[in-house]
Amino acid sequence: MGIKHYKPEKIVTKLQQIEVLCGQGMSRLNAIRQMQITEQTFYRRRKQYGGMGAYQLKYSGQLFPDSKLSFSSAFAAGTPSLCEL
Repeated sequence: MGIKHYKPEKIVTKLQQIEVLCGQGMSRLNAIRQMQITEQTFYRRRKQYGGMGAYQLKYSGQLFPDSKLSFSSAFAAGTPSLCEL
């Protein structure tokens, strides 16, 4: 039996569903279990995809399509700010 690889859209949807369940009064651990993922996987995915909506997820790969750079890492690594110019 192979490992399941979810698409980023599916991951963001599961994270949002967990947040909804927590908002309805369910404990975070029970909500994570109901989504059938482990607690470690939840925290790893929340760190990677947390705060992203479908729009941001759709266009995040178009900024630097050929490289592994993300938008934040490209501008955090040595790009001068307006105050330094």
